[in-house]
Amino acid sequence: MPIMNPITLPSYAKINLFLDIVGVREDGYHLLTMVNAKIALHDSITCTIHPTRTIKISGSHSAVPFGRENTMYQAAELFLKQTHSRWGCSIFIEKHIPIGAGLGGGSSNAATVLQALNDVADPHLPHAQLVMIGAAVGADVPFFLHEGCCCVRGIGEQVMEFYVPRTVDHPLPSVVLCSPEEKVSTREAYALWDRMKRKAHASPTRLLNALMEGRLEELHGHLFNAFESVIYPAYPAIQKAYEDFKAVSPTVPLLSGSGSNIFSIVADAPQANETVQRLREKGYSASAWDLRV
Repeated sequence: MPIMNPITLPSYAKINLFLDIVGVREDGYHLLTMVNAKIALHDSITCTIHPTRTIKISGSHSAVPFGRENTMYQAAELFLKQTHSRWGCSIFIEKHIPIGAGLGGGSSNAATVLQALNDVADPHLPHAQLVMIGAAVGADVPFFLHEGCCCVRGIGEQVMEFYVPRTVDHPLPSVVLCSPEEKVSTREAYALWDRMKRKAHASPTRLLNALMEGRLEELHGHLFNAFESVIYPAYPAIQKAYEDFKAVSPTVPLLSGSGSNIFSIVADAPQANETVQRLREKGYSASAWDLRV
């Protein structure tokens, strides 16, 4: 059995700098092209190994399910099965990422549990096998098993990391998050997309070039999310949040994932803090975070 000392890891949120839906497989899964980046907002997950073959989940947020429907439970169960482990684990989550917000919280949590269990397992699973387990849990999980900014394709299982250069003269921009109270079901978002006749598409080439060449001041001009064309008409409260956000942000905001969170990329922390304050004056929950690329 591995060591029994608890291991605590951060579980970071993500934003979609680019998201296009490029097709649908015969099994109903949607094919995507995404450019994802993590932000400093994170949950904290503590895994404790114990000798009984059980998985127990607890946490700080009453809205988090603690049974098999939880992605952390599914990740732990698959990991223990793949490694033929004769031990179990207890998982505690300190929740900070909003639920149902398009920030990848559930997928990030699953990936973090896989990383924690692999850290204490003997022998460790190779990274490729860990990614395969993650893909079986959810489409966004493989991304969270990689570092930095990534281009993601397929149903989320094809992940390419790439380096984003930065200098003193070109520091990382800041991210402003606006969190409307209304939540969006990912299943409903895809259903809305499937019913739409004229579908919005774009190319990630300019965004990828700007990232890889370190032209970070240009990022806000190349953002895209295909879900915007269906989410805003179907969710008036989120559309209003977008319009209010646009009125106070120095750059045009964008929906993350299928929503409901909206973000903008701004030049620096002072601009971000000013935008956050103006959003809060309008009654929104808002915060500023560093990019992790």
